[in-house]
Amino acid sequence: METLIIYLAILAAIGLFDWRRSKDWDGYVLAGRDKSATVVTLSILASVVGASSTMGVISLAYSVGFPAFWWLGAGAVGLILQGALLSGRVRSLGTSTLPDLAERVAGPWMRKVAAVVVAVGWTGIVAAQFVAAAEIGVAMSGFDALTMTLATAAVITGYAVLGGQHSVIRTDMIQFGFLAGGLLWLLFTIVTDTPVPPETFTPVMLNELFTSAHLMEFLLVVGGSYFICPIIFSRLFTAKDEQAARRASHAAGILLIPIALLITAIGLWAGQTMPGIEGNILTTIANTHLSGVAAPIFFLAILSAIVSSADTCLLAVGSIVSLDLMGSRSVKTVRAIVVLTGLAATGVALKRQDIIDILLQAYSIFTAGLVPPLSAGLLGRGRFSPNHSMLLAGAILGGTMALIGSATETSWISLAGLGGSTILSVAACFATARSSAFSTK
Repeated sequence: METLIIYLAILAAIGLFDWRRSKDWDGYVLAGRDKSATVVTLSILASVVGASSTMGVISLAYSVGFPAFWWLGAGAVGLILQGALLSGRVRSLGTSTLPDLAERVAGPWMRKVAAVVVAVGWTGIVAAQFVAAAEIGVAMSGFDALTMTLATAAVITGYAVLGGQHSVIRTDMIQFGFLAGGLLWLLFTIVTDTPVPPETFTPVMLNELFTSAHLMEFLLVVGGSYFICPIIFSRLFTAKDEQAARRASHAAGILLIPIALLITAIGLWAGQTMPGIEGNILTTIANTHLSGVAAPIFFLAILSAIVSSADTCLLAVGSIVSLDLMGSRSVKTVRAIVVLTGLAATGVALKRQDIIDILLQAYSIFTAGLVPPLSAGLLGRGRFSPNHSMLLAGAILGGTMALIGSATETSWISLAGLGGSTILSVAACFATARSSAFSTK
């Protein structure tokens, strides 16, 4: 308990330290736009390796085996493709948010649609991080889930409010190193204590529990949400130039592969040696096999990853709602929206507890609604002059169908929305009309 309090106090101190540096928009949201490729790479990794890629993937590997790798493996594919096709273009536009970029490539109405889709989808992703943080808090403190959900949500939201992007990027590198070291330490400890047959870690990409249909869903929905992503783009916006942005996306995608293998291996080991776990897989492993101060230190490593993802998502939603829906560059407005987003995410976290389920539904809304039209707009910019009204129609169709699919827990509706959005977006690149009533051209 004392370790948790000290850690949360350190976060608060960093946020207070950066309060003075975060008075204007560029400082609070963009961290000065002067970050190197190395800093951006580590910040991307710290942001995407959160609840989904630690507790969520370990639990998934425990239940379905090695194919759980594809949750992050699909993300790696999306990041590598992003580095090859989009990252330089994204940074060259000089925009501040993903909807800001959407207006440049697909018209002013797309900016509003993109802002709404991101605000809804990424509030769900924040909720997933709050669920994971609460589970770590319960394991460290012994308090009940309700208390720890409220406490960790309040601290993470307050940290994002205080320091902004300066604090987030400052701690991202430390938190990512802390996480990677903690996971390596845990895997070494458990395999040394209880060896398992080498074939336990055999890379089987598909099995009866994870079919080609599941793989396709992960590649399209999860991979697509990495290819076009407000969180990753928020990191690219801070890069010092186009080359740094491209190098960061490539490096992050490549490094994500061994991280995915490491996390998957922990779940595979648990499936082989600890059948019948009913609670959280990761916290059970740590409590069972780490003794003394080792367990709380490891839990802090995982909590660091969760904080890195949650604060980035909070800032992204806050800046997007402020700039793209309200037309305000006021730091006070962004901070107020971060607080409201934190409250909304806390409500979702108290209602829903399945991390992967929350994330997959949030990703499906975003991917179906925005990935095809924004990909067409970015790749077609200067080549095809995509028809803005058709891109907008694709976004509305895909987002609406994915929202229905999420509400009814019917994945095929979301995938059908993604297909419809893709068809309209491709057609927009070859439409006769070069502009529309929804375009600024």
